[in-house]
Amino acid sequence: MRIALTADPELPVPPLLYGGIERIIDLLARQLVARGHEVTLFAHGGSQSAGKLVPWPGASSLSKADTLRNALTLAK
Repeated sequence: MRIALTADPELPVPPLLYGGIERIIDLLARQLVARGHEVTLFAHGGSQSAGKLVPWPGASSLSKADTLRNALTLAK
């Protein structure tokens, strides 16, 4: 199965210090890849992924322009 996961553009996956959701996304991606699924993670550019990583082009979730750039990345 092909699965896309998205994470906050401001925090890397897995998180360096804190970030419960980002930690869960990392664990989920690792387990899905281990079970043979094709995983694409849309996340902060400093992230690491067991699957394919697609970095968000916009780094701020407060910026409307960055939010639009990130949405267009998902549409591709």
